[in-house]
Amino acid sequence: MKKICFLIVMLLSVVMPMSAQPRRAGYPHYPVRDLALLYAGAPGHPKWTSEELRPYISHTFSDGKTKWLFDGFLFLEFHTRDPKLGWIDLIPINTKVPPLKRHYVECMDKWFAPGECLDALDKEIGALKKQIGAPPFKHKIMLTLFVPYGENSGWGKINGREMNFANFDDKVTTVEWMINQLVTRFKAARYENLELIGLYWPYEELRKDAGELAKAVSLKVKEKNLKFCWIPWFKAPGSDHWWEFGFDMAYQQPNYFVWPKAEKSQLYEACQLARDYNMGLEFEASPWCLADNSDGKDASDYARRFLEYLEVFKQQGAMTHAPIAYYTQNKLLVELQENPTKQNRKLSDALARFIVDRQKIKRLDP
Repeated sequence: MKKICFLIVMLLSVVMPMSAQPRRAGYPHYPVRDLALLYAGAPGHPKWTSEELRPYISHTFSDGKTKWLFDGFLFLEFHTRDPKLGWIDLIPINTKVPPLKRHYVECMDKWFAPGECLDALDKEIGALKKQIGAPPFKHKIMLTLFVPYGENSGWGKINGREMNFANFDDKVTTVEWMINQLVTRFKAARYENLELIGLYWPYEELRKDAGELAKAVSLKVKEKNLKFCWIPWFKAPGSDHWWEFGFDMAYQQPNYFVWPKAEKSQLYEACQLARDYNMGLEFEASPWCLADNSDGKDASDYARRFLEYLEVFKQQGAMTHAPIAYYTQNKLLVELQENPTKQNRKLSDALARFIVDRQKIKRLDP
């Protein structure tokens, strides 16, 4: 999704006015301090077994001490692949083949599968508690809602009636069905170490029609006493008045790491936008920073960008005052651990130290 929006980001960052006034200025306070984004469901994405989750749950420093890392996890997905239909977008991006009800179900099945994702996370946290003691927080969970699109009547039935997305109310009904599915499945799982706190809206820009749907969905989310979360791309439409769509939480993407032509000044601007519009921030990195990346990228340049996020977040008060979401593409922390070169170790240690130090800051406590 980030790659798709790169060019749009750069164009709109020049022409888009950011003039609406928020409820209040400054960095917000959210019920989660450090939120890891985990892509799960599509072919090619991790299954998120206990072993794959371990580098996101804790970090062992060179002195041998193991510390807890992220206090929150967002499981999300934008795409899936059907054996007959090919690649399908779960939100309105590019494809002309909208998903069906069974694609929603298949993705949710993966999030709740035994030994993977939520189940593996719960068990791995439980196992680590026996080794290093209980964490100073309850691990929070956010799950993704898919966005119905297209004017078709082939998605599937709810309560015996075929949904028709030419009808706005049917779109709302479809998302409400997914909300109920997620909440019911989570309660039935009886996780010992996880708490469901919110649901995520994955469409990273909000124009008129999408905004109206988000508003309607927000009411359904609040009926479940959950938070409604959004992470728009840099200066995305709607991001300067995100609260008007019913969201309780919003994080500003800087898009500095993922757009090669972006200047470091964009990080500073993102921090200012976050303060102006009462948003958290997103840290962004990908395997491009790996010393042996297979993408032909200049690893030293992207390692520098990686560290500059931490540097600027410290300078701009985000480290001590802002909730932060962490985009690491598929499983960057796993890859850093699997190949502990001097550069890779420097990056993983730096990020872990940043997160661990934030746990000592009382104003950030959930």
